Amino acid sequence: MLVALPDTANDSHARFALSALSRYVGRPGAERERSMFAMAMIKALEERSNPDVKAFLMSQLQLAGGDEAVVPLGGTSTMIVSVSRPPGP
Repeated sequence: MLVALPDTANDSHARFALSALSRYVGRPGAERERSMFAMAMIKALEERSNPDVKAFLMSQLQLAGGDEAVVPLGGTSTMIVSVSRPPGP
């Protein structure tokens, strides 16, 4: 996958393309494409360890995922929220 770790490369083109694709596959009548995209995002999410990359992949999966995304998103949301939230008192 072309999504890079923060501050290591300019991956804006890859992120833009994935973002556009997540919206495109969500159109009516594109269940097969949506399912394929969601499964690819799930696989990428399982293979990545960086919280920033995982957060981006999760955001795309939230847009395009269906029932197949519930378990993968549920298993990672606590880790992402704890990383994304600024430290509190």
